[in-house]
Order: sequence, then structure tokens, then C-alpha cells
Amino acid sequence: MPLLLAAAQAWSHPHSFISMQATPVQQDDRLTGLKMHWVMDEITSADLLYDAGKAKPGSVVWKKLAAEVMANVMAQHYFTEFWHEGKPVKFGNLPPE
Repeated sequence: MPLLLAAAQAWSHPHSFISMQATPVQQDDRLTGLKMHWVMDEITSADLLYDAGKAKPGSVVWKKLAAEVMANVMAQHYFTEFWHEGKPVKFGNLPPE
């Protein structure tokens, strides 16, 4: 099944820049998902680290920050548009992993 995906840098916020890599996930020769890897710019990363303070990994503070980031990501449709037969494809809310 030939598949062509193109990803470019996405602008998610006036002062945030995200480098994104999308890898197709297939099952039985069908596209079933996209595995995404995002790298946020230094300022956004520093802002998140500042908000976390000295919280330990896995703490409530980090879980709250992760939930806020994912809420923003999902509100922006994972910074991704995917079309099939001329219609936009709606993604599921949360990845299975």
C-alpha cells in the first residue's frame, strides 16, 4: 500500500514552535494510526520546567502539566490534518500507549 506523508514544522502557539515527526502505524495493510514525536522549542520547554519547579518525575505536578499539554494538543487536533476521500479524518482523543 503506497503511502505518502509529509510533515512540516507546526506552529502551535504564537510563541511556541514544535518540530514534529509522524510515523504511520499499519495493521493488516490498513493505516490505523500515526505515531508522533514532538520536540518543543527551548522557550516552551523552559516554561514547562519552570512551572514544574522542583517536582519529582511522576508527581502530581508533572501529571497536571502533562494533562494541560495534552488538552492543548487535542484541542488543536494533534497539530495535524489528515484527509481521506476529500473529508477530514477525526482522530481519537488519546493514544492507546
